[in-house]
Amino acid sequence: MTMSQPVPQPIRDSDRRWAAFRSEVEALLKPGNPSGLSLTAFIKRELRQARLSGYSEHEILAEAMLRGFNLVVGGGVEIVYPRAWLRKTAYHYIQELRRQQQKCLSLEESWMPSEQPSLLEHLALETDLAILNRAFRELEVEEQRLLQLNIFGGLSCPEIKRLLETEGKFVSESALRKQKERAIKHLRQIYHSLRPLAELSDPQPSDR
Repeated sequence: MTMSQPVPQPIRDSDRRWAAFRSEVEALLKPGNPSGLSLTAFIKRELRQARLSGYSEHEILAEAMLRGFNLVVGGGVEIVYPRAWLRKTAYHYIQELRRQQQKCLSLEESWMPSEQPSLLEHLALETDLAILNRAFRELEVEEQRLLQLNIFGGLSCPEIKRLLETEGKFVSESALRKQKERAIKHLRQIYHSLRPLAELSDPQPSDR
């Protein structure tokens, strides 16, 4: 008995568009490509201006590529000018990160005891903010998203509840509040566990 040959599946338009987009981006980012060098230099400059030293241009480009994939494959959109689109998307992503950093700073300041004004010094704030960002990254994915929606996105628990319902997830408002409280408590625990390590690694100012 002969085995039937698999019928080749037609290539979807979204797959074709994604392959074309990816091919153009790969060519753009080849070593020595002037357009690619200009793009990475732009991202580095924007990261410096936003004071996001914890991120590299590679991370920004990776996120932009992921958004491109979601747009092309998930949304059926064709990206006609990949270089301009990447530049614009990278810029907007950096601005999102900058706003998140400012939100973290506001959240951190709310924890700071008023009797310790020295913690409000610029360098100390930068150190604390770096610790807080690292602590946030160590949260569970569900905790990160809940805090992003509530603290960074400014959504209330009822609004988060409605958003989750559109994704087929049904959680009561009281359960969401408890999850948020646990997420903040977990963030505090990680934050305070990392602080002593940061203090040990930070050089102390000289008395001379």
